[in-house]
Formats: sequence, structure tokens, C-alpha cells
Amino acid sequence: MHVCTTADLGPSFIAWAGVVNGSTTALITERANDDDETAEQAVELLRRLGIDCSTCTACPLGLNRRVN
Repeated sequence: MHVCTTADLGPSFIAWAGVVNGSTTALITERANDDDETAEQAVELLRRLGIDCSTCTACPLGLNRRVN
């Protein structure tokens, strides 16, 4: 289980992941909620960081879209 939340960290930020207090935590841009291309980029970046977005039921990326 991962923790995922959104934040506006500027126009060049898409996604970040790391371990916070022993839990894998993902941070994605708020733009991913409304822009499918940005959401796909965030999913790919998180995949490269070892996070499979399809396994996180509370992920903002997975709430309104099916992650392959």
C-alpha cells in the first residue's frame, strides 16, 4: 500500500516518490487530475520509481481512470 497525494510545485513538476516514515509516498501534480497526458506521464514516472499505480485504490491517478 502506498500513500499518494497531489501538490502544485510549479509547471515543471509531474511526480515524485520516496519513503516517508517507513511508507512509500507518491506526490503528483494537481494537473494530473484534469490532463490525461500529464496523468500518463505521472504514472510512467512512478512506475520507473517502483510504484504500480494500478495497485493503489486510494491513488488520485486511479480514481477517475483505469490504469493499465
